[in-house]
Amino acid sequence: EEHLDADAVIVAVPAAQAGPLLAGVPGTGQATAALAEIPHAGSVIVTLAFPRTALDALRPLGHSGYRVPAVDGRAMKVVTFSTMKWPHLAGEVDIVRCQGGGSGAEDLLGRDDADLVALAAA
Repeated sequence: EEHLDADAVIVAVPAAQAGPLLAGVPGTGQATAALAEIPHAGSVIVTLAFPRTALDALRPLGHSGYRVPAVDGRAMKVVTFSTMKWPHLAGEVDIVRCQGGGSGAEDLLGRDDADLVALAAA
């Protein structure tokens, strides 16, 4: 068994997983209880690849993506034009990253890949 003395520990995991990791560690009872109270929701990420010219009309604008307002009713809430945001990714295709889910949209987590791709491309 290894022992390490430290002044601090960084727990870089979601709150729902941090609580059980800290359970039983002396002096963490209050933190563990607080972590259990933090609400959380999962999300989905869909990455799409399009022909390199797909985003040509958007390039002069200099934008790297957009957020979709909740009132729009779409499954994907954030769209990032990855090859515009990170030019080093540029190649034969344009990469678009779509994110959906979150609080109130947990139903996306159980969808199969084909459904998620269709929702992202809509």
